[in-house]
Amino acid sequence: MGLVYSEPACQAAYSGDIHQLYAILKKNPTLLDIQDKHTGDTPLIAACRHGNLNVVKYLVDNKANALLTNKKQRTCLHYVSKKTLSLLDYLMIAILMPILLLGYFLMCGEVEGWLGLVGHGSFGEMMWLG
Repeated sequence: MGLVYSEPACQAAYSGDIHQLYAILKKNPTLLDIQDKHTGDTPLIAACRHGNLNVVKYLVDNKANALLTNKKQRTCLHYVSKKTLSLLDYLMIAILMPILLLGYFLMCGEVEGWLGLVGHGSFGEMMWLG
């Protein structure tokens, strides 16, 4: 079933009912960034939480504030990233991040060794030489 919000605008956004959300906001435009009493979610956060792209687009087009946080201190972007990254994406990041860091550290070691051959003592001097 999902979440049940105390604010009708949040519930309509979560449910993906863009027509109901339009009617609510037409009647009272100040509800665009209303925060639910229990979760602190805004309609934009609620729509992102459930992955309702059409509702998200509608809210963003109407200047919903994407920087507002809920009671967990999360913005709508947290829920968007949670919906768009799959388990496979997280595994790829977990596997590739150490490899990338190892490559970075090896590269830094080679740069410092090369600087020693050139005869300059610090990377700052090399940057100055251009």
